[in-house]
Amino acid sequence: MRRSEHELRASHDELRVILDGIADGITVQDPDGHLVYANDVAARVLGFGSAQELMSTEPGEVAQAYEMFDEDGRRLGPDDLPGRAALRGEPAPERVIRSRSRSDPDEHWSITKARAVRDSAGRPVRAVNIFTDITALKRVERDREAALARAGADPLTGLANHRVFHERLASEVSRARRHGNPLALALIDVDHFKQINDTRGHQVGDRVLAEVSERLAEMARNEDVLARIGGDEFGLLLPHTDRLEAYAAIERARQAVSASDLVGVRVTVSAGICDLATAHDADSMFRFADGALYWSKAHGRDVAWIYDPSTIRELSAAERAEHLQQSQALVGLRALARAIDAKDPSTRQHSDRVAALAARLAGVLGWGFDRVALLSEAALVHDVGKIGVPDALLLKPGPLTAAEFEQVKLHALLSAQIVEDVLTAEQVAWIRCHHERPDGGGYPFGLAAEDIPLGAAVLTVADSWDVMTVSRPYSRRKTPEQALAECTSLLGQQFCAEAVEALHELHRRGLLETAAGIDGGGAALGGP
Repeated sequence: MRRSEHELRASHDELRVILDGIADGITVQDPDGHLVYANDVAARVLGFGSAQELMSTEPGEVAQAYEMFDEDGRRLGPDDLPGRAALRGEPAPERVIRSRSRSDPDEHWSITKARAVRDSAGRPVRAVNIFTDITALKRVERDREAALARAGADPLTGLANHRVFHERLASEVSRARRHGNPLALALIDVDHFKQINDTRGHQVGDRVLAEVSERLAEMARNEDVLARIGGDEFGLLLPHTDRLEAYAAIERARQAVSASDLVGVRVTVSAGICDLATAHDADSMFRFADGALYWSKAHGRDVAWIYDPSTIRELSAAERAEHLQQSQALVGLRALARAIDAKDPSTRQHSDRVAALAARLAGVLGWGFDRVALLSEAALVHDVGKIGVPDALLLKPGPLTAAEFEQVKLHALLSAQIVEDVLTAEQVAWIRCHHERPDGGGYPFGLAAEDIPLGAAVLTVADSWDVMTVSRPYSRRKTPEQALAECTSLLGQQFCAEAVEALHELHRRGLLETAAGIDGGGAALGGP
């Protein structure tokens, strides 16, 4: 049924609101440098009043209006930007760019990355640019770095700062070594603090940090050294304390934070603990506690871990940064996927439903928790490449022409290319191949059954099930029994046997009838 103009306008308005809420700016440009897509965040970062104004401005005009420099102060031209490099088929590494409008002396900073979208012949046909505005952060660093380095106290919490803490750490290690006394160190980090800042604002984030520091201070003894050593990270030195005593103290502090209603936000903390018995100096003690903290965050958060070299692998700063960047990037991709689903009311929460059903199917197939989680994660962003498909095709109520279908088919490759810096190679392959068919009639590669990864085959069934059981403008909603019969009839053609057998098993357990109500979010990760 054709939707009314009012419904279409409402859908676009909703999409605009969602895209404006994404922290990252996103643009898609063609080989001539013209933008075929931009969100309002991108327009704001680039100094334009709206996405429409940005897209209607010629690339040459944009370039002439700005001076751009890299972190070392080298002037950049349009051809130096990651998007242009991607369109030339060259590597496009992430860059920090400082820009200044010729009519505005204020500087703006952004982290910019780009990825090329290639056609079947391997030629770049689009470049997806993702960039984050870090101007405010740079200004804060510029204005306060020198003062904070000289100060002995953190201005927000009143605790000792990073410099003082490390001075005390060195002196306490030396004293403990000299007298043969135990000494423990705990590093404590606020869980999901970036999300608090993004959703509630930096003022609420600052109040959360101040409240957490008060809870920690209430639990600390007079001889302990408590400091704010980073944005949302605290350090606690516990003289005359071994690892088990430190663990007990940190558990009390962790529970006190978790039980508190901090400015209307439920907050939890994770902690890593190391004592001098497992470290030879101050540097290794801090590094090992940091490794235990990362371990806590990687294993569920709201928990404390004691460093043990037999169970906790020490992570380099580069590895920790990579994992953190991956987590933050995935949050942005999930938001983008939901925004794409919201373009059409009939596809709203499509990716969430597909992820939850794919997780249930994998559970029936006997996958372990970790692999089920990987598949669910990939399914949540499997359609993110549709950002490069014109709305006129995505929302078309009737059949697509052959030429239009060729454009739509690009989304599988584009999805894989967008996520390949964030997900694992196996997850990327699942996304890339989720439109392949056992009979070789799928896309983008026309793979045969034996060459299609099982995760992709499961994702195909989950994706198709949602299409069949949720009303679309071009098809009527099927009952679970009708959809199951269709999947069975296409066994060996569109769907693989293992995935369809798992679908039948879910039906026997009465779990398919509730599939349309699944809200995603990993609720099904426990398996069958």
